[in-house]
Amino acid sequence: MASRDWDALLYVGDMMDMDAISHHALEHNDRRSLEGKRLKKDYENFAKILRRHRKIVGKKCKIYYMLGNHEEWADRMVDMFPGLEGMIEPRYCLPFDELNIEVIDYRKHLKLGKLYFIHGDLQSGSYTPVNVAKKIVEIYNRNVAFGHHHTLQAYTKISPQGIDETHTGYALPCLADTNPKWNRGMPTKWINGFAVYFFDEDTFSLFPVVAAKNSFYAPDGKLYQ
Repeated sequence: MASRDWDALLYVGDMMDMDAISHHALEHNDRRSLEGKRLKKDYENFAKILRRHRKIVGKKCKIYYMLGNHEEWADRMVDMFPGLEGMIEPRYCLPFDELNIEVIDYRKHLKLGKLYFIHGDLQSGSYTPVNVAKKIVEIYNRNVAFGHHHTLQAYTKISPQGIDETHTGYALPCLADTNPKWNRGMPTKWINGFAVYFFDEDTFSLFPVVAAKNSFYAPDGKLYQ
């Protein structure tokens, strides 16, 4: 992030696990997994990360924060206990105004050039197939990049109308523990990484970056460890 001046930094959602109020744990009566966790502490810790990132990219860089389904757990709790409204939701508990961060609401998109960014949680059933990049590009019929699924995929939907009507979907890796405790050691397709994006009015290039064993190569070929 400090290697050059950037126009924008985008968080694609689920930046916090919100596991202190996990509805999965509550629904399965798994109170033990909630032991010792505090939402206030989670917000304080992530606020430090946001402030650090703003300092790194500078005041001129536009920052977008896309709310994901994990952040939505706070809203679900407010649905259960309306008296908590305004006290536990990310939009009120993170320093978005202080750091001049634009918040993208749940299941809304951000268009940068010819690429649409979404969080990527399209509910259940046929919306979460093995080839999720294919499914999402077919649903949106646009160039789409998204997180949520914690893996790396790409799929291009061709068109007889030519390249201008051809679209690609990109599933992006995660910056998270790829074997969380609640997964109980089951295999996943999760991988660590992020993406770097360059664009103008006519074209774009998105470079997914995969991190392994605490190192990765940036799109310019530089090795970071």
